[in-house]
Amino acid sequence: MTKITLFAQIIQRLDRSIFIKLVKEHSTDKHNKGFDSWSYLISMILQPFVENAIKHGFANINYKGLIAINVVKKR
Repeated sequence: MTKITLFAQIIQRLDRSIFIKLVKEHSTDKHNKGFDSWSYLISMILQPFVENAIKHGFANINYKGLIAINVVKKR
């Protein structure tokens, strides 16, 4: 059984083709450096989840560590 995360559920609700159409219509990709608008949108949606996980997951840790975040596109 595959577990679908909250983040995946949010992304599934976004219609990428409509988003891309709007981006082209308003020429919003012209100012992006290295990211397309879709990738930028995804990162902006992911940011609060990561921030919350760090804030609450590491609040009581008194030593240095390493946080690694991997984002994988499943086909």
